Amino acid sequence: MRVAGRYLALAALVLISLIVPEPSVHGLDSEGEVALWFFWGDGCDLCDTAIDWLDELGAAYPELIIHSVEVWNNHEGEQRYRDMMSERGLRASWVPGFILGSEVWEGFNDVIAAEIDAEVEYLLGGMIYGGRVEDDPPAPSTPVQEVPPGTTLKVGPLGAVQIEAQSLLGATLLIALVDGFNPCSLWVLTILLAMILN
Repeated sequence: MRVAGRYLALAALVLISLIVPEPSVHGLDSEGEVALWFFWGDGCDLCDTAIDWLDELGAAYPELIIHSVEVWNNHEGEQRYRDMMSERGLRASWVPGFILGSEVWEGFNDVIAAEIDAEVEYLLGGMIYGGRVEDDPPAPSTPVQEVPPGTTLKVGPLGAVQIEAQSLLGATLLIALVDGFNPCSLWVLTILLAMILN
């Protein structure tokens, strides 16, 4: 009886961990403003390049709050960098480092600059008057891919099914059926059940 209770408790914990979403870290500081944290080292050439770029970014987005923290000669700054990275499940290892909400970048190049710029634009696009953010900020301007006409789904021995001819519920159930069938996972579940029953 005790063993069955333990397995039931374990199953409940696994179910709860799958259902309850992880807390997300938004790109807002305590005042509800978009805040970019920049961690740099005194004497780092790459950091100097990033500082020049940050001046341009700040001019382009006056609403953006930029916190600049030196970490090589500043123990408190280094500790803040380590703490903020640890909160995100990462380890502070490089400068320059950028933290914007849940997003993290280490190092600096044109790709990182473009990604940070896009994230800032996305977050500030959700800002409304009064410093609050809309519940559903507009998505970044990327083209939406449409399903081409005549798309078929192969359902193994059942043949092929025209997706657009199905209702939304029917198409969802068909896709879930095909995607959810995984022989490897079925074998693993069978072995685990055999171990539990034994």
